[in-house]
Amino acid sequence: MVGSVTESLAPSDNFMIPVNESMIVDTVARDAARVQVASALTLLVGIFQILLGLVQFGFVVTYLSEPLIRGYTSAAAIHVTISQLKSILGVSISQRSHPLSLIYAFVNLCSKLPQTNVASLLIGIIAIVVMLAVKFLNEKYNSKIRMPIPIELITLIVATGISYGINLNGEYGADIVGDIPTGLKAPIVPNTDLFASVVANAFAIAVVVYAFTISLVKMFAVKHSYNVDSNQELIALGLSNSFGSFFQCFTIGTAMSRSLVQESTGGNSQVAGAVSSLVILIIILKAGELFAFLPKAILASVVVVNLKGIYKQFNDIPALWKSNRIDLVVWLVTFTSTILLNLDLGLVVSVAFSLLTVIFRTQWPHYSLLGRVSVTDIYRDVSQYKQVKGAITQILATTTGSRVSLTI
Repeated sequence: MVGSVTESLAPSDNFMIPVNESMIVDTVARDAARVQVASALTLLVGIFQILLGLVQFGFVVTYLSEPLIRGYTSAAAIHVTISQLKSILGVSISQRSHPLSLIYAFVNLCSKLPQTNVASLLIGIIAIVVMLAVKFLNEKYNSKIRMPIPIELITLIVATGISYGINLNGEYGADIVGDIPTGLKAPIVPNTDLFASVVANAFAIAVVVYAFTISLVKMFAVKHSYNVDSNQELIALGLSNSFGSFFQCFTIGTAMSRSLVQESTGGNSQVAGAVSSLVILIIILKAGELFAFLPKAILASVVVVNLKGIYKQFNDIPALWKSNRIDLVVWLVTFTSTILLNLDLGLVVSVAFSLLTVIFRTQWPHYSLLGRVSVTDIYRDVSQYKQVKGAITQILATTTGSRVSLTI
């Protein structure tokens, strides 16, 4: 979403310069302009999130039902996977953020298949197979080993060494991370003159970032049994974005793939976050240059492998078919709208549809007359089971799941 804003306000066509009777893009000037746009956008997103947190906007969590969250994160996993496939295939495609952008990206990716870099594809496949195998062993023998094998870290180190040793980029054309600038830049005030141009996008991004974050937060909260203050999450995001904008950062939110990597490797506390931050700081200050030869296909493989847990949510479809078909419809509508309309519009459609189902169930509550099966304590619907007799109980089922019983 940030990329679509920077591309629209600072397109490459505005930075064409003549070189040897031809026109090329002045990438230095273009990127500098895009950094200014991204910084201004980030500051405005942070301000919106802080204000929304202060006015208790976190109540919107009430309307994010579990089927909606699981359908939304499942669709997001598809978005993430498609975005990573280009690195595994070693091809280049443009990233957009508009309705049907995922479809266009997939079609574009298929059209680039003949240009696939064989070296990138092979190392990507090998990395995926190795990581899946080791993760399976970690899960199977988790009671016998004190610490899971950190296969992601091992894969990164080994792949970087092999890439450097055989000159993977020069000899085989495989994409590598390349030069990583080290050190922190001095803080600078974002260009507030750009606020008018990005205000609408900033508000949309602020809401989508929050919704996506709280979706994953609720998923992990259920898994690890803890409570969440939704407004606190909003203010924390806002402070992070506002502060980061002065250091030319772009908008941040919860990274689903990275969060899953950390959670799946046992990082389930704030200590894990602190350690991750410290490692990133070390990489930014000095160690980043050590990973210059790391193949991009390896990074993409790590992301794809750790989406495995999200893909398991497709098992919700047969389970909801048996238990609650209205929740199944919410799951499917959320998934489909997020795939077709992208993350922002997909979220709007999903919440609106979920609210409609609540209204529908409120206006048309289900009730039935139950009769006791003779010589038992079993009650059945008298309209379906004619043999029931004795005490009849009328049960009024509301949309909240509560019931009122009147014994006749």
